[in-house]
Amino acid sequence: MENEHSFIAAVLDTIGALVVVLDRNGRVIRFNRQCEKLTGYSAAEMIGRPIWERLLIPEELQPVRSTFDRLVAGNFPSEFENWWLTKNGARRMIAWSNTALLDADGEVEFVIATGIDVTERRQIEAALRDSEERFRMLFNNGNDAILVHPISPGEMPGKFIEANDLACRRLDYSREELQQLSPLDIDDAVSAVDIPKISRQIEVEGHALFESVHVARDGRKIPVEINAHRFELKGRPVVLSIARDITERKLAEAALRESEAKLREITSELGDGIYVLDRNGQLTFMNKAAEHLLGWTEAELLGQNAHEAFHYQKPDGSHVPVCDCPVYQSIHSGETYRILEDYFTCKDGTLFPVSFVAAPLHRGGEITGSVAAFQDITERKQAEARIHHMAHHDMLTGLPNRVLLADRLVLALAQARRYGRLLTLIFLDLDHFKQINDTLGHDVGDELLKAVAARLVECVREADTVARMGGDEFVILLPETAKAGDAEIVARKVIEAVNLPLMIGSHELHITTSVGIALYPRDGEETQTLMKNADTAMYRAKESGRNGYQLYSQI
Repeated sequence: MENEHSFIAAVLDTIGALVVVLDRNGRVIRFNRQCEKLTGYSAAEMIGRPIWERLLIPEELQPVRSTFDRLVAGNFPSEFENWWLTKNGARRMIAWSNTALLDADGEVEFVIATGIDVTERRQIEAALRDSEERFRMLFNNGNDAILVHPISPGEMPGKFIEANDLACRRLDYSREELQQLSPLDIDDAVSAVDIPKISRQIEVEGHALFESVHVARDGRKIPVEINAHRFELKGRPVVLSIARDITERKLAEAALRESEAKLREITSELGDGIYVLDRNGQLTFMNKAAEHLLGWTEAELLGQNAHEAFHYQKPDGSHVPVCDCPVYQSIHSGETYRILEDYFTCKDGTLFPVSFVAAPLHRGGEITGSVAAFQDITERKQAEARIHHMAHHDMLTGLPNRVLLADRLVLALAQARRYGRLLTLIFLDLDHFKQINDTLGHDVGDELLKAVAARLVECVREADTVARMGGDEFVILLPETAKAGDAEIVARKVIEAVNLPLMIGSHELHITTSVGIALYPRDGEETQTLMKNADTAMYRAKESGRNGYQLYSQI
């Protein structure tokens, strides 16, 4: 008996079908190898468990149990299909053929179910049914006219053999009437000369796409786009033509051409540069002002990537990624961007500053591109630079004023603290300068101040600052002083430079200066303290006879 069971198990495992043996309570007795491979469950995982515990989907549980109950009641053989749920969650459609083994009393003892996985077959059948149904729906309910006619190499197209409902309504012919006509009878644009060319294309490539004009019974002309395909119908070569009414498109194209003409007329008078991109960032329009500012003509940039043409670099030469370009961002985000300052590159490679507004273009509820209007802000930038310079520099001498000096002193003190450096602040004014103004006039006095300022700048390094505080008072900031004695060296250079004779017009002038010196951190650690102490030292130098310097630390 054991050998017989082993033989039966081996047979069940070698056959290609799914075999499941159930007792009359639905528990699994046998679960062959094909079942294991399909479901992912081993026989050990299934034997002794009700078949519906793991393999059935919830919505089929009741129908399957009802079928099983009928089998146990003696209604066999039977065939049905149901889904099996595999261990990894996949669904497989199984076609079952069921029979039963009876006990000595004629009662059902075991149910034997033999199954085939028909998932792919059912999918193909469903797809075929769906395809046929969709073809019928598309043919008669689509938005395009469909016409079918025979074709033979070297011959004119034959009469229509089929037409859908829309073709009949559009042309105002019955299907029977259309079957007495050929494409040449309803076409006003494709001549007999064109037919062989189109036919050859269909013959070689299997399809052709072209525009034409259909003529209805009442003479109405309907512009159409025809997508023609060659195929075999009952062994006969035919052409299926899908004719799309493009009346609205043609009207829209005409309106667009008119709109573009108006746009060019309007924008040609504007001073702002204007350009338009499609949704791929390619330039489709550029006005005269943009051509003038960029140095490119519209013809040179049409269809080109606008960002890579003139918005690809920063003033420092680094690259501007396209994802950082506001004009491109407006296409993808639908937002409007207002940029106060950016840079475009001319055709000759020079950069110029611009401000611009970029906004998305919409058509039919979709973003179709972006439009940008830009201005050359070179003059504005220059004006801002002049204003900034005036706010921070002395109008007469061009030296930094007290505002800029204060900023540089704060920064220099912070660095001196950080790196443990000495810092020198030198105050000086010209001795008896008022007498020159009173006797020779302010014009001579002003020229004298400018000459002194130039000499002071020559006495210091580029990193140092010479500032005019007002009147004849100057301040020198030495942010990096190696040792205290270096401050005295600079003071002596200043005194010597100022002492040299000056020719102002016809006047040879001899002047002197009094200098006060304060060092950080010895003479103060804060801005106001240093300035006050340097000023105090300067006045002590005046009191000591002028034309000399005084260290605050030696007062």
